[in-house]
Amino acid sequence: HTMTSLSGFEALLHGRVVHCYGGPFYAGWGLTVDHFALPARGRPTSLDGLVYAVMLAYPRYVLPDMAGFAAAEQVMHHLAQQARGDGASLAGGWLARKLRKGKALAELLRGEWQAGKT
Repeated sequence: HTMTSLSGFEALLHGRVVHCYGGPFYAGWGLTVDHFALPARGRPTSLDGLVYAVMLAYPRYVLPDMAGFAAAEQVMHHLAQQARGDGASLAGGWLARKLRKGKALAELLRGEWQAGKT
């Protein structure tokens, strides 16, 4: 039972029945027992469709050493490299990472950041 918690989404991923008393992003698609009307949701979708939408199609991912947005596959590859210890995930140290992020944010706010730019 949940109102807006992400734990309800995790429960769906584990095959649990989820009762929603609020309007979290995963409610209203025919995957949950909804106790709150959500008329704006269109047609029902599958769990695979919802996962695709919320993990791949909708979000924008950013990698530390990449200017622009990264595809979910690039992020997964980067995380796998970090787990193996292959990448220089701490290249340049803490301050250098913060400066790169600040520069990327400034470019984004000025409208100079382009998707897929490396």
